Amino acid sequence: MNKIFVLAIGLLIMGIPALASATAMGAKGFTDDGTGAKSFEFDSMKTVSGTMLGDDLFNRGVFGSTDDHVLKSAKGKLGDDGKLSIDVSGLVKAADHVNSEAAFSAVASCTDDLGNVVNVATKDWHAADDSGNVSIKEDLANFPKTCLEPMIFVTGMEGNAFAFADSSFKELRSAKEATAAKTDDKTKSVVKTSDDKTKSVVKTSDNKSKSSKASY
Repeated sequence: MNKIFVLAIGLLIMGIPALASATAMGAKGFTDDGTGAKSFEFDSMKTVSGTMLGDDLFNRGVFGSTDDHVLKSAKGKLGDDGKLSIDVSGLVKAADHVNSEAAFSAVASCTDDLGNVVNVATKDWHAADDSGNVSIKEDLANFPKTCLEPMIFVTGMEGNAFAFADSSFKELRSAKEATAAKTDDKTKSVVKTSDDKTKSVVKTSDNKSKSSKASY
């Protein structure tokens, strides 16, 4: 009986860290929208260029386009229920600023608890114009219950990605903004200190002048 009790306690203790880890990882990339539902939202995307051309992007099994691309703007949302919405403006080739794709697709890429990659592509093609404008709205079929470290890829007719978004963008941007704010505060502090010193020197000089006149 004692051995069984000790074994049960041991299994329980071993299970707690694993459960805590899964709970923490499950929230990564997704935030609560206030209704209890979780979603990964982004207000920008990075285009595929340079060393990413033709490469397996971030080892997600999605390969980059062979042409540099640029875009004007992009925003989107992926719900933890697989509901996907993306609006992209001006996604074109960098060389001629023209989109030669008749339609775009999208891939939602996740990792599971073991780090395995799970990709789910949109079922339909979504029409795009010559200026690279497209709206992709679709409920992804067979979306995994566990989606960690979500990434979104916008792909062309051949399946190669032109642009992507990942859950680290917002944190990275916030970090950069925080650094910029600190730099600005330091600059203001230096300017204020210099201004105070200048005022002090002027006041001292003025007092000396008044003292000199008084001695006469």
